[in-house]
Amino acid sequence: MAKIVDQLCGCDCAVGVAGGDLLVEVPITDGGVKFGNSVVPVNREALGAAADKGDRTVTVGVRPEHFDVIEANGGTAASLSKDSANAPAGLAVSVNVVEELGADGYVYGSAKLGGEHKDLVVRINGRSVPEKGATLHVVPRPGETHVLSTSTSERLSG
Repeated sequence: MAKIVDQLCGCDCAVGVAGGDLLVEVPITDGGVKFGNSVVPVNREALGAAADKGDRTVTVGVRPEHFDVIEANGGTAASLSKDSANAPAGLAVSVNVVEELGADGYVYGSAKLGGEHKDLVVRINGRSVPEKGATLHVVPRPGETHVLSTSTSERLSG
């Protein structure tokens, strides 16, 4: 993990550390990577480079400020392809703690990714904070992810 973290940003700000970046292995699929119930577009060259290495997954890094909270009928939700039309778009995040800091807030929560629970931090609008125990649906903002080879830890984009 340290090798991947160094590739991501040169510091150790991975999940569970003060920086709060999410660093997770996700499957490659048509059009991007599978993130929760949605396919999130990522750099095509990065996915091609991963496929050339024989990787079927990539490690994606996302900073707290690079998540979008998905509204049920919002424009972002409509633009994402989903596994199931009945399920909400994005990754379901259970809210554990909300830190209100004026114009911004931070949600400290957990989500199920790849069969395991991951802690993550999401920056939100400080004027519309969720309650503890609520569920948010989030996706990484296109173009704001770091993609690394799962097999070699080599940075592929970002």
